[in-house]
Amino acid sequence: MKKISLLIVPLYLIIFGLKKQVDWSLLQWIVAIIISIDIRNGMITNIFYSFIFPKDKKIIQILHAHTIVISIIFAHSITWGVIWYAIFNFSVWFIDKLPKQHHRFVSIAIIILAIGVNVFIYTPPMLFEWLIPMLFINNLIRKSNNTNLGEAYGH
Repeated sequence: MKKISLLIVPLYLIIFGLKKQVDWSLLQWIVAIIISIDIRNGMITNIFYSFIFPKDKKIIQILHAHTIVISIIFAHSITWGVIWYAIFNFSVWFIDKLPKQHHRFVSIAIIILAIGVNVFIYTPPMLFEWLIPMLFINNLIRKSNNTNLGEAYGH
């Protein structure tokens, strides 16, 4: 089932990308599909973590720069990506500072707030409506199951 779930977002991109007839280059399609798989599975972050920075476990949090990459390649402006990157990293830091019993509750509240902002206030580039919810859900909820987020990210 996990392998099938890896294909949901890439299929969404392909189906709706072709339906909306986006004018993406081959590089944009490749980046979009790789990031859509990575958001679900963390393959790129894990590769960087394992091979490039094997001794510095603190660097893994910084590697969640998907919003910046999408912003540069698809929105042709870095602003959207940098703002969401900062919000995401602040959220991880904030939750990590809370007592463990509050991690899940606060994570869910932040995810709901992020989805609302993503949909109604600070909208993403076309076909990346899924990026912010997936980034926050995969990292905040999954990591809040650990002792603390700092341990999950090697802090």
